[in-house]
Amino acid sequence: MENWVQKIESYKDYPEGSREKREYDAFKLPEREFALKYYINAQPGSSERRLYDYYTLPLEEYIALYYADPDLSRWNTWFQKFVAPVFLISERPEYLKMLNKIQAPFMPDFDLLDSSYSKMKADNRFDSELQRFFAFIESIGIFKKRKITFESWISDTEWLNEPNSAENTKVAITEILLYAHGAKYLKSILIDVLIKER
Repeated sequence: MENWVQKIESYKDYPEGSREKREYDAFKLPEREFALKYYINAQPGSSERRLYDYYTLPLEEYIALYYADPDLSRWNTWFQKFVAPVFLISERPEYLKMLNKIQAPFMPDFDLLDSSYSKMKADNRFDSELQRFFAFIESIGIFKKRKITFESWISDTEWLNEPNSAENTKVAITEILLYAHGAKYLKSILIDVLIKER
């Protein structure tokens, strides 16, 4: 490891545009700075262009460009395994056994879940999956841990709780839901937000 680090450090004074300087910058620069420096001319459709656009486009434009038809398989798998079963009262004993077996870092409070979901069902800002997801994360104590109410969280531009997130992504959930494909964007990132919280 040390030899590799020394090798990369030796690239510091190589000329701009060289492979070595790029490797040095990839190692040293924050992701945003690297993307802005190296991906400005990336091909449309490439992962490099997507990362560049993430840091440069207004979030609404970025979502319209990349989330019209996103891969939600991760959301669907996680939702079906951890969220959907908790809403079937007859499934709850088996669900709790499964959580204990896998030593899940969360345990839903069913009274809080039922109370939260009864409020969420009446909230037409969210589709049925988001209603259940938000009730679920309230039931596992996410908002209590953050010392924030649900309404405050969805209205907060810092809801991602990531100090290094791109400035253009600091948009409240309530606003994102007004964007075309905003719900799909949220579904693609909410699982990661939840995992980081636990």
